[in-house]
Amino acid sequence: MSRLRYISVSSLPPEVIEYILIYVVLDLDVPFSDRAWTAVKLSHICRSFRYAALGCPKLWTWLDRQNGRPGLALIEACIERSRSLPLEVVLYFYAYRKSIGWGKTVDMFAVDSIARLLIPVSNRWQRFSANLAFRQYSEQHVLSSSEFTSSSRYLKAPILEKISIQELSNAWTRPPLIDMSSSLPPDWSWNLPALQSLLVQNICLTAIPLKFRNRLQTMKIYFAEGRKDKLLDSLSSFLESTTLPDMEFYFYLCHFEQDYAHKRICRLSHLKQLRVTFSNCSRKESPYCGLRSAFNFYQFSGLVKLSIEIYIGHPGYFPRSITHDMSLAGFLALGIHSSSQSPRFRFPCLETLDLYVSTGNISNSDAPALSFPHSLIPPSLKHLSIESYSISISYDVQGSTEDIFPPPPNLSSAPVSYALQTLTLDIPRLGRIASWVKVLAMKMREQHCWDDFTGLTLRGAPGRDDEQAVHRDDLDRWCEENIGDL
Repeated sequence: MSRLRYISVSSLPPEVIEYILIYVVLDLDVPFSDRAWTAVKLSHICRSFRYAALGCPKLWTWLDRQNGRPGLALIEACIERSRSLPLEVVLYFYAYRKSIGWGKTVDMFAVDSIARLLIPVSNRWQRFSANLAFRQYSEQHVLSSSEFTSSSRYLKAPILEKISIQELSNAWTRPPLIDMSSSLPPDWSWNLPALQSLLVQNICLTAIPLKFRNRLQTMKIYFAEGRKDKLLDSLSSFLESTTLPDMEFYFYLCHFEQDYAHKRICRLSHLKQLRVTFSNCSRKESPYCGLRSAFNFYQFSGLVKLSIEIYIGHPGYFPRSITHDMSLAGFLALGIHSSSQSPRFRFPCLETLDLYVSTGNISNSDAPALSFPHSLIPPSLKHLSIESYSISISYDVQGSTEDIFPPPPNLSSAPVSYALQTLTLDIPRLGRIASWVKVLAMKMREQHCWDDFTGLTLRGAPGRDDEQAVHRDDLDRWCEENIGDL
């Protein structure tokens, strides 16, 4: 048996060391803001590592600085060492309310001084992030907003593909500052011929110049913490000015109120795929009416595929009094545009709905039921998939304490035409959904929509690694066997 041989680092080929360095910096979850420092530290291990690090331009392509760290000298070194490779850059914008005495305040706004180094190399930007942070800053580390606007006017970024614009502050505690969205890039004068993707978080969408909207292919919008009335009210006009085929909404700890300014029907025929996440948006007052109000005048007339993820159980936030989570029902709810009109389906052409539900840290006994009335299944839906470790699904809208904007009468029993062909369940505890499936099958038979339905597919069943198919003729027997098996 041969003995293990120890290989000196100095004897490793430069290509191997370079692979190790790239793996450490890029693949070990090193925070974006620490990548430059990590590359520097690795270059100090030994001479071989230093030569490899300095000769590997990919290690130095991430430029990020906040509150004066890292120093501008390191940023300059990164730009030089990255040679001609595309860059990913992060630029911080700072704002805070300053007291000037006698009970008076003034809103202060500045840009990190890294901008002076980034703007001259904008031709190498591939990804650009503008982060708005509500915090005080040191004058020696920033430049004025007027200087930034002047120096970045008519900026050219020919290979820039993705822009992120994010407000990073806590919406519950930040001061009521004036809207800074209009001061954030991109400016209308920028030349961005390759722009394809946009991510925004808590930023008013009207600040995005019109000239860039039609170029977008994908977009992700974060609504994080608190009420988002103004942001939601600006959403419709923005979406109508785009031709986006693919989009994602993410709602985190959001409140949905009952009254929104937007009252004009917004038809989105160009959007084909939509992903929506509701993360801990439940509270003591059911969000059903607020969600329905927020999207009441939206009609996703061209949407074919919808994916919805619902996360319930944020530590210290989840109200124990909630018996039903209404996020899904509120978003799928039929739109009512006037008292004289009948309800309309928000997704008239939807063919595929993928639903994922996680109850987080909530015990099974405390977890609320997910309200999913059968009448809210779009009549065009062909494929429905539900995945959850343990969730009960109710076919009624229950637990709502709001009377100002109640659900339509007989919502859970209204006659609906179904086009459903497949139902896929990835739920280990099937007893929590068997009743919902049984009633759905009964309604499909009553509406003469049974012939196109092929059956049920089960994944994640206890003791089985493969998929299990339940033919439609055996569905009643399967439901009876699993009802009550919690």
